[in-house]
Amino acid sequence: MFIRILRHYKGGTITISDVPLPKGNMEISTEDRQVVDKYIRVLEELNIFGDIEITFAEVKSKYTTSRGATYDKG
Repeated sequence: MFIRILRHYKGGTITISDVPLPKGNMEISTEDRQVVDKYIRVLEELNIFGDIEITFAEVKSKYTTSRGATYDKG
């Protein structure tokens, strides 16, 4: 199952769609929550303003390589 996250940050509002829910849970995983929080921190640090709509896959791709190692593409 997938959900949509709507969060307000100091520059606007972000809507992240297609966020997976672990089977049997009503909340996203801790790892996925950390990815979302990190992305929002970057938006705030770079003073990105406005309303943003993005998929979770797009957010996660900014911090994951094809081999599974994580890094910040910035």
